[in-house]
Amino acid sequence: MILAAFALSEKGFVNTEFKRYLGRIPIKMAIVKLGYTTEVTEMQPILANPTYVPGIEPNDTEIVQKLGTK
Repeated sequence: MILAAFALSEKGFVNTEFKRYLGRIPIKMAIVKLGYTTEVTEMQPILANPTYVPGIEPNDTEIVQKLGTK
């Protein structure tokens, strides 16, 4: 599923090294695709180290109070 999302199809040529690496990505790292296009085949995935932002996750009641319901 991940390879398909990165436009690295499981059909035909398979990048087994990349496939293996997906299972051992370092902690606090992420593979992302960022860009100014919605065309998935025009971007390549990169390994990124997102900035950690400490916070408290709200519970369901707090979310409904803040955002309302549908």
